[in-house]
Amino acid sequence: MTSYLVETVLFVALVITTWRVTTMHRELKRLRLSEAEFVQTTTKMNRAFDDVAATVHDLSANGTTLVHLLGRKIDEARELMVEIDRRRSERKLRVSDPDGRGEAERHTIPFATIGRSGN
Repeated sequence: MTSYLVETVLFVALVITTWRVTTMHRELKRLRLSEAEFVQTTTKMNRAFDDVAATVHDLSANGTTLVHLLGRKIDEARELMVEIDRRRSERKLRVSDPDGRGEAERHTIPFATIGRSGN
């Protein structure tokens, strides 16, 4: 009778162990699948980060070239502004002095005409 009790306990332990091993086996399969997906995802992320790094590097190099080009264009624009201002001031002088005489020369009376005006 004692042997039946021991055999029953051992059989129940065997069933529980078998059930637990089967459950663990399924979990390991799922983990392996998840690990494979994780490795694929990590690989894709690494490639994406490499692509982003290469793009940033290219943009940085192109940005430096663009900054130099824009600097030259800004300098050219400043030179043109100075030229426009110079021409504008020359034009104002020509409009305010159409006969080409200076301001003091226009308002002075020639010496030779002073004595002849009324005598």
